[in-house]
Amino acid sequence: MRTPRVIVIGAGVGGLAASIDLARQGLAVTVLEKEAYVGGKIRVDWAGIDSGPTVLTMRWVFEALFADAAVREEFSARLPMRRHGEVEEIASAIAFLASEASSFTTGAVHVIDGGWTA
Repeated sequence: MRTPRVIVIGAGVGGLAASIDLARQGLAVTVLEKEAYVGGKIRVDWAGIDSGPTVLTMRWVFEALFADAAVREEFSARLPMRRHGEVEEIASAIAFLASEASSFTTGAVHVIDGGWTA
């Protein structure tokens, strides 16, 4: 029997979530993205600030998705810190960048990823 195939257009948050769920259901998934990177609005924008609050405000959606797809532990093992970050761990940096205290900060990219891009 042939494995059903599906094409997901767009590798933003919705496209990636749909791809994970469809693959979990046994479909062969191909993701097409016009940009050179995936992530859509959760990528860092031109100002160096993460432009997508979706992952923070709807974290339970992603936790359920990864838990259901049985990939969270496997993915965590690939991270330099061997775990996912907690909202509290990045809150101070976000508060600083959003505050008047960062008014003299220009042209900086603050990477808060637990060593993923190191």
